[in-house]
Amino acid sequence: MFNPAAPTEKIKGIQDGISIEVVDCNKNFIVCLAQFDARSENVLLVCMYGALDDIDISRQWDFLSRLSGSFGGAWCIPGVAENE
Repeated sequence: MFNPAAPTEKIKGIQDGISIEVVDCNKNFIVCLAQFDARSENVLLVCMYGALDDIDISRQWDFLSRLSGSFGGAWCIPGVAENE
């Protein structure tokens, strides 16, 4: 859906009305579609570990920029962004 190199096997989980599906991942991101109850819209949950060097930081921003064009709903991006 978001990355052609994404794992072919999707991971889904439902617990207490919360539904999460992992739709993409790499060494710095886990991208999920989450729904917090049956009445809510999907939220794009992007768990991120920030890159340390300028080239990888630029790649992360490019990834987020491309991702933003493919999802029109709400976002949540918890994570760590390293700054030196």
